[in-house]
Amino acid sequence: MRRLLLSVPIALIALFLVPGVASTSHQRGGPGGPWDSVSGSVTTKVPSISSPARKFRFSAHSGPSGESPRGQVIVQSGTIDAKGRVTCLKVNPAPIPSQPGTSSAVIEAALQGPPFPGSTATHVVILVFDVGAESASLRDHAFLGFKSRPSLPGACSGTVSRLAGSDHGNVTIQNAAP
Repeated sequence: MRRLLLSVPIALIALFLVPGVASTSHQRGGPGGPWDSVSGSVTTKVPSISSPARKFRFSAHSGPSGESPRGQVIVQSGTIDAKGRVTCLKVNPAPIPSQPGTSSAVIEAALQGPPFPGSTATHVVILVFDVGAESASLRDHAFLGFKSRPSLPGACSGTVSRLAGSDHGNVTIQNAAP
């Protein structure tokens, strides 16, 4: 009996240490389970200037109406090193009129500290696009903004900008089942 009790915790620890396989599918709308979710990473690089690439990594989840948001956001680029806890998630499963098959989401996160020297920002806002089947001219991409106060609950808003350059990455947006 003692061996059995010892082997159960060890088996559970081993289960969590086994690396997972990342999904590359793009699922928009429809039955996404009980949670809205956005996960993935995007790297933006401007080839004409020597600035470092801007790297976005995010994993955000909330209820179907944006309730109980949770997750993490990391943004890195040169002097920018922003990490935060997700405070708001708004998934838009409807396609963008000029880009059928595309869905978008806004993620807001409370920063763990200033994102760069001299900044007074307390929150980061990332607008991400999942384009479905990527092509040479249409890829998953992200826009970034920093702000000094949080949005109203469920409102997820802010001014964002995008580097004009090449994006590459993988974004998966899932909309909760109605």
